[in-house]
Amino acid sequence: MRASRRRFVMAAAACSLAPAASPAAPRRVVFWRSKPPTGQGDETLRRMLAGHGFADADLDVRIVHSEASAELAGERARAVLDERPDVVFTAFSYRVKALQRHSATMPIVFFLAADPLEAGIVESYARPGRNATGAALLFRETTVKRLELARELVPAGRRAGLLAHFGIVETTSPGFFSHVEQAARALHWDVVRIDGARGPEALPAQLESLRPDVVLPVGTVPGGRVPLQRLAALQRERRFVLVGGDDGEPGVASYGPDANDHHARAVSLLARVLRGASPATLPVDRDTRFRLRIDRAAAANAGIEIPASLLLRADRVDG
Repeated sequence: MRASRRRFVMAAAACSLAPAASPAAPRRVVFWRSKPPTGQGDETLRRMLAGHGFADADLDVRIVHSEASAELAGERARAVLDERPDVVFTAFSYRVKALQRHSATMPIVFFLAADPLEAGIVESYARPGRNATGAALLFRETTVKRLELARELVPAGRRAGLLAHFGIVETTSPGFFSHVEQAARALHWDVVRIDGARGPEALPAQLESLRPDVVLPVGTVPGGRVPLQRLAALQRERRFVLVGGDDGEPGVASYGPDANDHHARAVSLLARVLRGASPATLPVDRDTRFRLRIDRAAAANAGIEIPASLLLRADRVDG
């Protein structure tokens, strides 16, 4: 009995003298984003991850900034990976493709990724099979829905202008325009292309030449909000109707996914990857909540009357 007690005391003493276990190193997240790093993106991401149980001490968040450019994505992807992240958090399918060209193993969580299956960054929505998962935009479906909305707003309209950086869109979602143009024909729209890569200053001349009845911004337009604000100002002068893709975009109407819900679901997947889940087995999350916004003041300025049926269906009515 005494011998057993002596062994217990010696073992307890040995444990008390053993070095304490080192705290786990913070998990490094590289947030590759379009806006310059002001600190706001870091704080927002930390706050959202705190809702999943991550304290500040658990995270090493680093922000890498770049312009929305498919041409420069490959070079920037190397800089992102040089930060030696545990996981990369980024928007847009073309950025994910650039990262995957450099690494087939680095975990990636994406958001605002248009048609990731068609873009080739996942093998299926249910089981991505590669090193990326996230929240996908149903880019084709929502653009067609906006064409349907435009038809209700402008029943006699003939020309629908798509404003886009066409190189980025075709890289992001191969076959996108052929799909949308086929749907447009069924709605009796003739599609014309407005080249967003030429910048806001080229918009008036393009609108004068093409004379669209409606304009739909598609994807990431170079210059951010500047060309969209320029379009909104030109609506009355050029006699067209602007139909945006989210309720933060100017125009007579907008239709698109609930942005807050979309980002929250992407961060939820990021939290699961940070806890050790493999992107290859985490299903891609697709938008299920969409918002229709109507701006009656913009409609009045554009010289159109909003159908009562649209006002009843709208999630938000301004003006």
